[in-house]
Amino acid sequence: MDPLNAPITITEEGAMALMELLLQRNSFHDDRPLRLRNNNYIWPHVLQQAITDVLREEGGSCMLPWTIVQQKLGVSWEMVEPLATEDAPWFIVGHYPAAQLWTKVYLQAALRQVWENARTAPLPLTQIAKSMWQLPLDSTLQLIRPHVPPDLELRTLDNGAPVLVSQSYLTELQQQVTTYLDSLSTPISLAEICAAQQWELSWVIPIVRQTTSGNLLGDTYIPQAYRQQQQQAVTELFQTVGVVTDTLHSIYQIKEWLSPYQELILTLTHAVINRTLICDPLEAALQEADVLDLHPWIPANLPVEDGRLLLQQVLPKGGFFVWNDPSGWFFSQPMIATFQATIMPLLVQEYARERARELADAKGGVSAILDSSLDRKQSTKKKPSIDNLEYGTVPVERVVQRIRAQYCDDVEEEDATLTELTTLAFLSSDEHAQDCQNAIRAELQRMRSQRVTIPTSSDYDPLQFERTECFAYACYVFQLSQHFLQYAQDSGGMDDTDLLILRQQLLQGPGADLAWRMTQYCLFRNNVSEESFSFESRSDPYSHPVDIALRQYDPITISYDKTKDPLVAFRRILPGTTGVAVARLWELCHGPLDDIEALREHLQENCLPLVGLPYKVLDKKTEKKFLNARRDLLLQRLQSEADPALVLDWAIMLGYQHAKNMVWQTI
Repeated sequence: MDPLNAPITITEEGAMALMELLLQRNSFHDDRPLRLRNNNYIWPHVLQQAITDVLREEGGSCMLPWTIVQQKLGVSWEMVEPLATEDAPWFIVGHYPAAQLWTKVYLQAALRQVWENARTAPLPLTQIAKSMWQLPLDSTLQLIRPHVPPDLELRTLDNGAPVLVSQSYLTELQQQVTTYLDSLSTPISLAEICAAQQWELSWVIPIVRQTTSGNLLGDTYIPQAYRQQQQQAVTELFQTVGVVTDTLHSIYQIKEWLSPYQELILTLTHAVINRTLICDPLEAALQEADVLDLHPWIPANLPVEDGRLLLQQVLPKGGFFVWNDPSGWFFSQPMIATFQATIMPLLVQEYARERARELADAKGGVSAILDSSLDRKQSTKKKPSIDNLEYGTVPVERVVQRIRAQYCDDVEEEDATLTELTTLAFLSSDEHAQDCQNAIRAELQRMRSQRVTIPTSSDYDPLQFERTECFAYACYVFQLSQHFLQYAQDSGGMDDTDLLILRQQLLQGPGADLAWRMTQYCLFRNNVSEESFSFESRSDPYSHPVDIALRQYDPITISYDKTKDPLVAFRRILPGTTGVAVARLWELCHGPLDDIEALREHLQENCLPLVGLPYKVLDKKTEKKFLNARRDLLLQRLQSEADPALVLDWAIMLGYQHAKNMVWQTI
């Protein structure tokens, strides 16, 4: 029999011995054997136990570098790394090739040492990694993070480094921070505090937000005591001044502090306003005024945009305003309507006459304008070139001057906002431009049909007549003379003859001066030649300022073409009721001596229709201002006069004004 092909047989005793040998060698295992560097094979679980034995025999402290295990057992990294399972008594720490093999018993001992050190003082993980474990930082963090006990906490320093810190340390830190910050009374940078106290800013911020009584604004700590002081200051400012801006505090913070006054608060963009102190007086002033200077009514520290918002909140219906810090003006709807209906037509008429003459002079006469033809290729009919003229509109300074004279004559300085508001209210519309155009066209037609020449005067300026020193002063002198007459009557120091002389001087002096100025202005406005009327004793231009220090007035007599009755001429030449009102003015000045009150009433009723300006009633404020100006002028004349008689007169006038606060007249 061929031994190679003979069947393999084994005795029962041999089979039992073979089974015993295989059991001893643990040959019945699912894992494939691993091949060592010496080409021998080893089962994975056998190698795992072999590594455990090496750690126990060579490591002493149950920790060995990977290189020693590799040399001792002749294994590769790829063979060992999969064996570090959760069931294994050891594990791999770090990264190949500098990895270490630790037993789990060693890890527990190492962690206990770390916990013990960290409980005494914050322990940086870099110190653990380098000095205690000789491991990379990430490996150290990987070992520590899952095992941190409840009384310790893993935190990050401001520089980003991880650190172990005890809860007792954090509690003490919280107490230190709270005590220190609560002792402050002024704002301070939290970063500066932490640098000085060697605190971690990122650790202190949560403490500030959770436990301290103050607030954190950015990186600035605001103590509670300081907040209370600021709240009190804001409240007092709101209660007394009535406006709190966001210069130091946000609008949200201001409103929070002022929450008990919610019903009084008006919130603007950059300020909170007290309605009672600011809005109510402003609204009342706007309701009562025709024209109002807004500067005294808008808080000085209020931003421009908030000033406009405030005005929009209280503006009466139909009113106009312009506010450009630090000045602004308001026109009421009734004022705009009245001025538009009564004054603007007069100003348009005046402007039309002036502009018509300017255009006629520039274009070669009225006929040259009205009779010129277009190119015959375009039309066989004649068409006036009047359509191509530059008509313009009433100069804004003239309208402003009239508004100032009628509503606010105590305003002396130029005001750009008043000019802007005047333009907005009266001169910016297409209707006004059309009114001017129509009036100029009508004036050109009238000039040609009536062959009227507009009188001119080198000394005349319509704005000069409207100035306070001219028309208003003439009204004031007349009223102060009335006061003196009343004082003379009440004092009983004059007989009837003297009182009659005073009445005559009043009517034919200040009264006739005012009548003369108004009459000359009416003649000019209505294109009546000044040469037709003669005013004896008055050769100066009627628009010149009133001499408020005048000792006596020369009587004014009026004539027309030397022989005709001037009053009849006024009624005939001047249009409508203008001539009647002017004639009545002179009748009162030269009529019965008891017509002084009638003259005053006539002036109050007819100044506006005659000259476009209301009769200027003297109040306490303007009287004081007028008398101060008169006193200064008398002092100047006293200092420069050499005539003893005039010096005596002016000295008496000055002394009497100082003693009685009146304009003194003699008989």
